[in-house]
Amino acid sequence: MRKSKAKKRIVSAALALSAFFALPLSACGKKDDENGGNVTPSEEIKAEDVEYMAASSAPDYPAISEENEAKYVTYYFAADGNDEAAGTSESAPLKSVAKANEIIANAGETPTKLLFKAGDTFVCEYEEKHAYKKGELLFAGHSAKEETPFVVGVYAKTEENRRAILTSEATAVSEIVRIRESNTRVFDLELTDEKIKAGVRIYSEQGTETKKRAAQ
Repeated sequence: MRKSKAKKRIVSAALALSAFFALPLSACGKKDDENGGNVTPSEEIKAEDVEYMAASSAPDYPAISEENEAKYVTYYFAADGNDEAAGTSESAPLKSVAKANEIIANAGETPTKLLFKAGDTFVCEYEEKHAYKKGELLFAGHSAKEETPFVVGVYAKTEENRRAILTSEATAVSEIVRIRESNTRVFDLELTDEKIKAGVRIYSEQGTETKKRAAQ
């Protein structure tokens, strides 16, 4: 993690987060809205309840088989995209993180990939009562299987632009990516914001104990 006077930058160069979810997450916090979002204010999380980990790269996960790759629906996002577009091709990308949250919440067991354009910056919008504008990229509601994990990554990589950049307009969240579901893999995102305490917060259950894990 690199710090400057203005911003805290957290890079998930290859952060495949399904490693931290060997057990179900059904008891990992209250779900008060219909989309499975955790509405507990981030600032109420006690420091002693958070386990911090260095997570700049992923372990060697088994590759997704060609048979399973063929099952995926892929959505593309670009800073100049349009949320009214189909989003299933690079030529007609979607635009907002809110739209990404909507897709995640409604994906169910459908094998799904969200690919953000490398080099583009995406702002996590925030509206207090909006279902999908949470000020973060929120993985809640999908039911991805181990053989077809939910995948987030980038497309149109170049030597100069290898990652997509996510930041947040919210003032109350303490992370930009929050993961509440198992079998979730996130790659090649640069998370930059002066307000956040951790780039990625992971909720997992070990036995009867619920752990909140923050990847810095």
